[in-house]
Amino acid sequence: MNRADLQTLTRIRLREARVLLNNQHYEGAYYLLGYAVECAFKACIARQTRRFDFPDRKLVNDIYTHDLDRLLKVSGLEPEHRRERNRNPTFELNWTIVKDWSEQSRYTSGVDRATATDFRTAVCESQKRNIAMVTEVVVKPSLSDEMVSAGAELTRRLDDVGFVVSASLWFFMPETGGWRFVIGSPAVKTRGPRWAYKQVQSVLSRMPKNQAKIPLKDITVQDANDDLIRLLRGVIKTGSKITGSRFTKNVINGTPIEDAYIYRIT
Repeated sequence: MNRADLQTLTRIRLREARVLLNNQHYEGAYYLLGYAVECAFKACIARQTRRFDFPDRKLVNDIYTHDLDRLLKVSGLEPEHRRERNRNPTFELNWTIVKDWSEQSRYTSGVDRATATDFRTAVCESQKRNIAMVTEVVVKPSLSDEMVSAGAELTRRLDDVGFVVSASLWFFMPETGGWRFVIGSPAVKTRGPRWAYKQVQSVLSRMPKNQAKIPLKDITVQDANDDLIRLLRGVIKTGSKITGSRFTKNVINGTPIEDAYIYRIT
């Protein structure tokens, strides 16, 4: 099992817990939410393991636990986690609730609605600008240097073939727990999304095999005046150059923007 498998399991357990909670199965919801956090921490630990490296024995022993506090310590997240707790009282409260979970809860009956709901809030939900435990620190996949480079390269190549790119950016989607590469173009409205996707597909197909590129399935083409782009344009305008600016933990007109990496918005 690798990091991607553990990230997938985290999202599955979160979805399952939501179904159970909505159907008043509070014990099962509570149990699976704790396992979601455990899988998320272990995904972070898996990121530390390099191929062909022989793992440290103490690290291996520490990993094989369900204790969330111990997993936090070996995940590599503890310094960031501590800073966030000191800075953000809501985050500190969330962690105080989450850390009390134990795998022994599978034998527990009598978990009430308030306990299960509070636990899910601590693990999953965003409140104003406070991004919750799992999506903020544990489960959220990082925007890698390769992804950043691939986004800039695709934007440049679309410019080269005359495809009008009014906006290009990476955007984190909290509901799916993943990143989308968003391209805004007036061609989506005038020529249709199928035509626009075909242009992007054609550019991708001509890129060298050794060039980092974004899978078409991870790309969304939108009209240049769609809601997200219009919202961002109200606070950011880069001009026509390909830039690179991170836009994190912001709220625009009441809409939370968890994370974005912007190359262009005109």
